[in-house]
Parts: sequence; structure tokens; C-alpha cells
Amino acid sequence: VSEDQYMMHFSHEFFFLKEVEHMERLSDKSYAPEVDKIDISKLAIYLPRYDNLNHLIAENKAPDDWKEQVHKIIEDLERGNIYKLNLFTHCFYVKEGKLHIIDLYGCVFDDEIVMFDQINPILSKRSRNLFLQFKELDGIMDMREAYRYSKVNNVWNLQ
Repeated sequence: VSEDQYMMHFSHEFFFLKEVEHMERLSDKSYAPEVDKIDISKLAIYLPRYDNLNHLIAENKAPDDWKEQVHKIIEDLERGNIYKLNLFTHCFYVKEGKLHIIDLYGCVFDDEIVMFDQINPILSKRSRNLFLQFKELDGIMDMREAYRYSKVNNVWNLQ
């Protein structure tokens, strides 16, 4: 879009609506993403452009306390019964030394019913094989187990 703006574009309305839902739910949090504009007709969300945590870590420019900030964000989400399945460093950006979270389409509530067919369209082959182990016979995903697995096996090695 521009040097100063980042556009999240969604191919699937389901994930766009999840992103918007969780952005609204977390809007009062210090780590919430800043949103310039939401364009429902284009399934697009416009955000100010900041460095993502993944790049800052690679360049040795991440805040010294970035791991602590990530842990606090995850703990706060869990207190709100929100599980973020995509716990990767590129899902955070840094503004003035403070982490903010993005890619909220990967969040689910602890009691939310999610069908495998809903998430399948955006899964890579590797992710699809991982998520299949959490698919029950009726097609419903065991999101608690998927989240537990994600915390341990993504970049954080959390318990």
C-alpha cells in the first residue's frame, strides 16, 4: 500500500471476520494492533507499518525484554479465554519498544466450535498434517489440544 501503511488482505471472509472480531475485542489492550481502516467490501484491514518482531530478532534490534512481553501478552489472552494458535514472531510488531499483536484470525475462544473444513483453506501442507491430529470424527477440532501443541512446538516452547 505504502511505506507507512500495511494492508492485511483476506481471501476468506471467515478469517477476515475473525481478525476483526478479535481486534475489536482486544482494542483496549496496550498490545492491540493500531488500525487505520477496515474495508469490509475488500476484506482488507489497513495498519500503520512497523517492524515485525521476526525481523528485529534477526537484525539483533528487538527489545531486550521481548520474550517477557510475549509471555505477558499470552497470559493476558489466556485470562480472557482466548487461544492464539499462530504464536510466531512475525505475528508481533514493535512500536517504541512495545510489542503489539497481529494475525488475530488465529485466535479462538476456549469453548468455540471450529470445524476442520473452516480452517483447512489456509493451512499449508505441513500445518494441515499437524491439525489433522486434532480433528475429531465429527470434523470438530479439539482447539484446546491444538493450542497446547502450538505453545510447546512453535517458537516459544511454552508449557
